Amino acid sequence: MEQLQVTIYHDGNSEPDKQIAMPMSVLRLNTNLLPKEVAQALESQGVPVSEIAKLEGVEGEVMDITNDNARIVIAIGPGKPVKETPPAVKIPPAPAKAAKPAPAAKPAPPAAPAPEPVAEEKAPAKPKGNISKTRHQERLTTEAIAAEIGWRTGHDLIFAAAAHLVLAEKQTSWNADEIDDEIRQVNKFYKPFYSTNLLEYLQYLMKNGKFCLNDKGSYALTPATLKYLEERLSEEKMKKRR
Repeated sequence: MEQLQVTIYHDGNSEPDKQIAMPMSVLRLNTNLLPKEVAQALESQGVPVSEIAKLEGVEGEVMDITNDNARIVIAIGPGKPVKETPPAVKIPPAPAKAAKPAPAAKPAPPAAPAPEPVAEEKAPAKPKGNISKTRHQERLTTEAIAAEIGWRTGHDLIFAAAAHLVLAEKQTSWNADEIDDEIRQVNKFYKPFYSTNLLEYLQYLMKNGKFCLNDKGSYALTPATLKYLEERLSEEKMKKRR
């Protein structure tokens, strides 16, 4: 059974102050059952509770909302598993009496060996452009950027991967597969459900004004976001923060 899982932290605590679980089927019947604190946090982000109730086939973190003194993490996950009844033990039948072996037949002449299938050669992966990089650009890996901006959620890791593609690899745009390849390489922060919910994360980042779509339908950083990242991740400012 799908459940809406809400975790609330106050005053920057690492341990949650409150945890709420509600079956999605119940939320769809009556959205007023969601606690007022959670509903107000969603409304403040422009997300009606009714839109959360419509989500189907989504698993993992949906939203991470932080205000002045509270942080609310909203996720969808399975409920407690139903205890299964162990299968009945089957008693094997008594072995049948062995029949007398038939006389061995003459072996057939060996067949000609089948030709070995020719392995289909895969085209080599398209390497990234042979661009010359400064030492600072080489340091701007997705993992390093995620740590610099303060990684906490899937949104943060995807945002860091986009910053890496633009600032280090000099890509002006990218598609969902390219961003997925980038986050999968960050073993320290990557979680499988980030890829499962990738399109939802991308829509969230577009709604928050960090990403946009260009004329070719590819994702890109908005001008304001690009300016912010260039300043935040400049060599001079990163040296001062070390």
